[in-house]
Amino acid sequence: MAYLVNMAPRLAELHRVLKLTGSLYLHCDPTMSHYLKILLDAVFDPRNFQNEISWKRFSAKNDSLRFGRSHDVVLFYTKGKTFTWNAQFGPFELDYVDENYRYVEAETGRRYRRGDLTAAKPGGDVSYEWHGARPYKGRYWAYSRENMDELLAAGRIEFRSTGMPVFKRYLDGTAGRPAPRHLDRRPASLWQQRATRLPDPKAARSPRTHHHRVVQPRRRRARPVLRVWNDSRCSRKARAAVGRHRCHVPGDRLDREAPDWHIR
Repeated sequence: MAYLVNMAPRLAELHRVLKLTGSLYLHCDPTMSHYLKILLDAVFDPRNFQNEISWKRFSAKNDSLRFGRSHDVVLFYTKGKTFTWNAQFGPFELDYVDENYRYVEAETGRRYRRGDLTAAKPGGDVSYEWHGARPYKGRYWAYSRENMDELLAAGRIEFRSTGMPVFKRYLDGTAGRPAPRHLDRRPASLWQQRATRLPDPKAARSPRTHHHRVVQPRRRRARPVLRVWNDSRCSRKARAAVGRHRCHVPGDRLDREAPDWHIR
């Protein structure tokens, strides 16, 4: 419990110097994460808790009398409701692609899925017959007649065997899969390497990759990142890659007189 006694004032001081739009990422192990979350809820407010990130550190762990302990925890809090967030995306899993993007365009080889061209609410003249088809009962076309003609001319519409038009949503036109809260150190599959242009499967599981994923959503060039207690080489390289400055404060300094500066 002495550890928690030491952490409480330090977390309170970090909250004080953090800008209103700032974020905190606390890296710990599962033996203390639940205790630290109670402290952080008290300091930052439970409503500002955003995520518990699970960081898989080992592919296997030989714990003979229990499930293998193979992950660390990163607790993500913000100081307020308004904060910088840049959504991250990665490649879809291969089985998801095979199931949802089942169609392949013969001319280009591009994968696509079929999307609905109708809408629940009308918006202008969207109840008409088009190429012998009308919207389903209680539905309306999602586009005007002119836009439908343009999409057809651009090759973005095809017809089902029933004559109903559908929209072609290309796989390479999507942002990808939203980044999950689980960081996995397993090597990327060959398909993922091609999709993300990773030259080495080890790159997908390096600590630097995961440091980058933590820093990237908060990306604003020239905005500093405060590192307290430890500042690893992977963390420094990840910040440099996205143009973020660092401000490293050794842990013992927080026990001294509080500095009169604020972190953004």
